Amino acid sequence: MPQKFLSLVFVGLLIHVSSFSMPVFAQMQMNKEAAREQKMKAGIAKLGVGPQSRVKIKLRDSSVVEGYVSIVEEDSFAVMDPQTGLATTVAYPQIKQVTGRNFSTNAKIGIGVAIAIGVAIVVALATRGGGSRRDSGVIRCGGVTTPCP
Repeated sequence: MPQKFLSLVFVGLLIHVSSFSMPVFAQMQMNKEAAREQKMKAGIAKLGVGPQSRVKIKLRDSSVVEGYVSIVEEDSFAVMDPQTGLATTVAYPQIKQVTGRNFSTNAKIGIGVAIAIGVAIVVALATRGGGSRRDSGVIRCGGVTTPCP
């Protein structure tokens, strides 16, 4: 009799724990999705709006949207296709992966400085004058080290 009672108690505990863990697991999944959505929002906001903010977006339904971000709203944003001129509205939960191409102001300045340094090095090497040739301006004429007439 005590074994049957203990078995029933354990079965009851297992049912109770399993029914409690499912809502907790669902809540954890919702928190992960909310954090992922916030990450996507921050990434799109960082890219900015306009033709310079090119994106390639893979959606959960395996479709791909390419273009530039034209409008950013609270729960969605619009991607404009520069070739067709059509805008596609994308909700943040639909996104599977975002690839963006946008240089920040600091990156543009860094690229400009690197190009300027490269040009300066090329000009310095070009005007250096003959490389390893050591020309003193004196020509030997018949064994004499005086300038020839």
